[in-house]
Formats: sequence, structure tokens, C-alpha cells
Amino acid sequence: MVPYYRSKERQEELLKILKGWEGTPHRHLVAVKGLGADCALFVWEVVREAGITAMKNVPNVPRQHGHINYPPDRALHSREEVILTAMRSMDFLMELSKQQTPMNGDICAYQFGRSTAHIGIYYDGEIYHSLTGSEVLPQSFEDKKLKKRLTAIFRVMEEVE
Repeated sequence: MVPYYRSKERQEELLKILKGWEGTPHRHLVAVKGLGADCALFVWEVVREAGITAMKNVPNVPRQHGHINYPPDRALHSREEVILTAMRSMDFLMELSKQQTPMNGDICAYQFGRSTAHIGIYYDGEIYHSLTGSEVLPQSFEDKKLKKRLTAIFRVMEEVE
């Protein structure tokens, strides 16, 4: 398997997709460009929009893992690693050391509360994510408040024929 975003063309397409989501307000359990998205569904819609074929086998990540009605404050009360468990179960995602420098397209996971409760997509030193009370926007990967919460980095991979 090789990184899906290894080519400049795929990275440029990813950036267009990310820019297209910018300004979408944060809305829990929604993923509609321009109208609303929470962090997890924003990431999965970007991955799907990028044409990653492995996503065709994952029609709805939260529902598949039994958490379509996950409460917005779930991680404040639970140590259960729902996001990490779901991501680790997907064979097209390769978990990296959180000490590694991410590459464009990597998915970064963050702890808020008692467990991992937030994800975003890395691109050129920034994390594109949907923040509660805000919108989809880029934020520096090196932001101290964000970086200290980093729990995992996942690379999107694809089979080479």
C-alpha cells in the first residue's frame, strides 16, 4: 500500500475540496457543504469527495460503528475511544506515531475531555477542521493548545495494482 496523496495532483485536488468547505458552520451530526458539519462527518465527506475508493465500503462511519446519535459532549464523560477504534478498524488508514510530521491529507486526532473527540485534515502546516461554536477553517498544526491534544495521526493509503 502507498499513500493516497503521494502525487501533487491529488494534493491539489484535496486543497480545492478543503477550500470548498471553508466557512461551513459547525453543526453536530451534519455534513452538508456550506450549511453545516461536525468534525468527524466533515473529514469523512472530504475523504469521500476526494474519490478514495475504499470509502465506498464505508457508507456512514458513525452509523457503522453504532454512534450515529453520538452526543456532542460524549468525550467529556467517557474514556471510550470511539474515534480511534473506528479509524483503526479501517484497513485503508495507517496509524503513524504522533511524533511524525504529517503529510498533506493525513487525518489528525485530538483529545478533548476524557477521550479522542476531534479530527481534522492536515495540509501544508495547517489542520482543516470544524470547530464547535465556529466553522470549518484552517488552524496551524503547531498551535500549542491544539498540538498538546494530538493523540494520533492516520495516513490514507491505497492498494497499488
